[in-house]
Amino acid sequence: VMAMMAMMDSETNFVARANPIDIREWKVSYYNTFSQSIRSIHAALQAGDWSRVGPYVGKDGKVAFPNYAGKLDTVHADPVDPAADFTVQLYFALLGQANFMGNFDRDFIEEAQIWVAGTWKAPELPAGAAVTFMDPSNGMVYAALSRQGAAGAAMIAKANLLVARSHACDEGKGIDGSATARTTTTADDCVAGLSNAQRTAADAGAKSYVQLLKSIADMSFAMSYGHPLNP
Repeated sequence: VMAMMAMMDSETNFVARANPIDIREWKVSYYNTFSQSIRSIHAALQAGDWSRVGPYVGKDGKVAFPNYAGKLDTVHADPVDPAADFTVQLYFALLGQANFMGNFDRDFIEEAQIWVAGTWKAPELPAGAAVTFMDPSNGMVYAALSRQGAAGAAMIAKANLLVARSHACDEGKGIDGSATARTTTTADDCVAGLSNAQRTAADAGAKSYVQLLKSIADMSFAMSYGHPLNP
C-alpha cells in the first residue's frame, strides 16, 4: 500500500519542482511520465489478466519482468500470478481515483469508474459507449465506458465471464424463471461444457468479484479535488 501511495502521489517532485504560471506544469509525478503504463497495469490488475503486465517465466526458466515503461502489449505465455487480489485491487483503484485527479488528467478516473445504470450517477452517453453487467442476485445493472483498455470495461467483462461460468449464467430466462431473458446481451450467456464442480467454483469467484465491482462503483463518485490552496 505504501508503494502504491508513493507511485500515485501527484507531487513526487522526483524530477524537479517549480512554480510556473500553469500549475499543471508543477505536477511532476509518476503519472505524468507513465500515464499509459499505469492505466494499462490498472486494467490488467482489476481483470486479473497478467499475460502482459505480470512477471513471467523467461526462456531461461527464470522469472522475468516486462518493460513497465513501455507499451505493455506483449503477451507472455507463462505469466506468474503475483497474488494481487482484492485488497491490492481495491487500494489501487481508491488511491488512483483520489490522487490522480490532482494531475488534472481525468483519463484514469474516467476509465476506472463504474456506475449503476438508471441512477443520477449514470452519465448520458451515445449508444454503444458503455458496457454493462447485470448482478444476477438482484437485477441491478452496472456500467462502464467501453473504451478499449479501460479498467472499468475490463471489470465488466470479467464479471460477465465469471457469471457465464457459474450456475447463475443466463439461460434465456428471467430472474423469476420466466421465459423472458434476463439481459439483452450475450456476455453472460452460459458457457457450455463445464462440470458442476467448475460452476460451483465460479459461483464463489463471481460473488467475490461482484463485491469488488460494487466497491469501485461506490467510490467512483466519492472522490474530490484536494486542498484548494495546494491544487
